[in-house]
Amino acid sequence: MYPNSAVFGIIFALLFAVSMVIGTLIAIKRGFIPALVRLGMIILCLLISIPLTTAIAGQFSGIAENIMHSLLGSTMDQIAQYSPSTIQLLRQFPIALIAPILFLAIFYLLKLVTLIVFRLIKPILPSHSTLTFRILGGVAGAASALICLWALWIPLWGMIGIVHNTAQTLAEVDTTQNAQLDATMTQIEQIDTTILGPAVDNFTVELFTDRGNSGLYNGMTKIELNDEKLYLGEEITQLSHTALDALNFVGSLPNDFQLTDLTRDHVNSLRTLSADIDSSEMLKNICAEWLSAMAQTWKSNEQFMGMNDPANKTKIKPVIHALYGLLSTTNAEILIDDLNIFINLLDVLLDHKVISSQQTDLVKTVGNDAFVNDLTASLSSHNRLLTSLSELTSSTTGAWANGTDYMGMAEPNMNAEYRSMIHACYGFLATTTDAFLVEDIKTLSGLAAMLTQKTSAPNILLDDGFLKEFNQFLGEHTRFRGFFTGWMTALAASWADGNAYEGIAVPASNELLTPVMTSIYEILATTDETLIHDDLSALTEIMEIMRSYEVFNNAKEGYQMADILMKSNFVSDLTNTINRHERFKPLLDVVASLGLSAISSQLTISLPDAPMMTDLSGKISTTLNSVTGQSETVRLDSIQSEISKVLTENKVNVPDGVTDMISQIVNNQFGNRTTVTEKEVTDYLTELYNSTGNLDGFFK
Repeated sequence: MYPNSAVFGIIFALLFAVSMVIGTLIAIKRGFIPALVRLGMIILCLLISIPLTTAIAGQFSGIAENIMHSLLGSTMDQIAQYSPSTIQLLRQFPIALIAPILFLAIFYLLKLVTLIVFRLIKPILPSHSTLTFRILGGVAGAASALICLWALWIPLWGMIGIVHNTAQTLAEVDTTQNAQLDATMTQIEQIDTTILGPAVDNFTVELFTDRGNSGLYNGMTKIELNDEKLYLGEEITQLSHTALDALNFVGSLPNDFQLTDLTRDHVNSLRTLSADIDSSEMLKNICAEWLSAMAQTWKSNEQFMGMNDPANKTKIKPVIHALYGLLSTTNAEILIDDLNIFINLLDVLLDHKVISSQQTDLVKTVGNDAFVNDLTASLSSHNRLLTSLSELTSSTTGAWANGTDYMGMAEPNMNAEYRSMIHACYGFLATTTDAFLVEDIKTLSGLAAMLTQKTSAPNILLDDGFLKEFNQFLGEHTRFRGFFTGWMTALAASWADGNAYEGIAVPASNELLTPVMTSIYEILATTDETLIHDDLSALTEIMEIMRSYEVFNNAKEGYQMADILMKSNFVSDLTNTINRHERFKPLLDVVASLGLSAISSQLTISLPDAPMMTDLSGKISTTLNSVTGQSETVRLDSIQSEISKVLTENKVNVPDGVTDMISQIVNNQFGNRTTVTEKEVTDYLTELYNSTGNLDGFFK
């Protein structure tokens, strides 16, 4: 109760009491039958007034529309085209406003007419003067006075109740950030507390009208919109609340507002506005129609009510047009879902600072699992948004894959290495649909995460850690595999020819390492979707060996590969790995040549006349002649022993793998001979050094 509620209640009660006393006295004077006839007439006036009010008010339905036509001209036709609900509202809202006043006028006009009729027929009405009939006549008079007062106060209390409820609803809005609005609301609250509230919140009103929201008043102020029955009081209250929230929101925006100015308070204000619209069927119908019409028009690059598309000069026009695509199909039933999904997306973008991020940070952001999980959780619950965003994604990335902008939106800037692999992802995303979009976003996120966490290798495709993780990634994301395979073959083909690819230079090498890497590139240039997994597995193992022996660091710093080959098991480790992968067998010839070149370099042999070669050839031929008839294993062991002995005596530390390789080659060439000359061995080793073509048989 309000402070003045009791005072207003007493005043209203006294008015009712005085009126009923006067009505009672007049009825006693008239007599029982006249008083009873007069009561019947008043009841008849009330019963006739209700449908008559509806019928007469209906005649005003075209007035507001005609006034708007005279003011707006052809624009009114556009309104009718864009929003039929607005036209319906223009026809019915004025009726709902004037209906209570019209009811009072009709009731009291009918009451006046019946009073004249009553005075004409009163002389012929019988009168009973007994005490009992006088009392009954007084009761009829009191009832007549009560009905007349009730018919008067129901509309008045109803209208006051609307204003009171609206004031109470507006008081819930926080306007402290807007000094002008806050001062106005303070004045409204004072008027509501001292006058409006007590007028409709007291014991008399509760007794007669249930706070002014009686069925009679609601019936008079009913609005029918798209087969929905709405009530003026509820709609005005909610419209006022929404308008104040909207003013609050607009007032909080800085001049020349940009998306980067968006804050958590702004998003919360948008969420409040969405809730406001959701609480009003009228607002949902009208907002849905206007949003749909606006989106359809601007998406078609046409003017809407004389306004150009506000996204025309923005850098994110495609994103806005994706929003248009969604809103163009909205309606009252799904409008709130459409609004809330975008508010939720803004929440995610703010939480992960995407809106304010620099382009260089976007790859890192996209690779953040928390961001992607939050993003896809919102998308997964909204199929229509998935359709709009998948169309945007496919169109944008399709243009970027071809090296062009999309609706003025350029490809994000990033370093050449990231860009090249992301470029492969553009072709992949250009084929996305609403069924694939969420999984495709996760694919892009996984790729971005790997790119931002790669090691300091000269290139991601020379990083065995990345390759291992990426190979597993391709196994999980089969849609991406084909697009990456195409990118891999193009990159490898360019590197095999010694050319950079999309800004990625050929990794540093030297005269000994280059043949190995070129052979690898040539093999990868022939890969396909069925081979890519095994090829990446082989490449991973080879790069792991390269890394463990610091091959790339040495190549970068200009060291000779001979130092690596002669001081480690590099050749034997590499040979064992290659033997496990059929497509990489051509590398064996290159590795064998690399090993022989390293030995030659270490021994400073000038083939074919070097003393060391002569000594080696002589001992090999002697060994071969002495082991004739022995088993292949024994012969091979003897040859290995002789070769190792020669190298050891000359203080050359040769890896076992290289010694074994030479021994195997020599044994295969001469092991089935009964007599071998020193010159034959020398000639063969010379030929082996100069050409690796005859190694195929051994390594197969």
